[in-house]
Amino acid sequence: MDELLEMVGMSDYRVRNAKPFRGGGAKGGDRRALAVEPEVLLMDEPTANLDPISASKVEELVVKIISEAQTTIVMSTHDMAQGQRLAGRIGVLMDGMFAPGRQFQ
Repeated sequence: MDELLEMVGMSDYRVRNAKPFRGGGAKGGDRRALAVEPEVLLMDEPTANLDPISASKVEELVVKIISEAQTTIVMSTHDMAQGQRLAGRIGVLMDGMFAPGRQFQ
């Protein structure tokens, strides 16, 4: 757990309650989720409504979590370029169903 807290810049908070960390993106829920060292982390548009610099930092964190913490991340995004940059596999949904012939990359 210490490695994950260091990764998200929260090593000083190791013994503190995670409840006060509210909010979206890398500042709130994502940090609390990492504190329990999940095998799979679900992220719903983690960079939505972020400025480009903050979005880039979140993307770097996603890559780091995948490689260093060996955590599987299932992430939704409307940004196809982001999906291609970050994903090992991609599923495309159209009208609530996987798109024929475009299920996985």
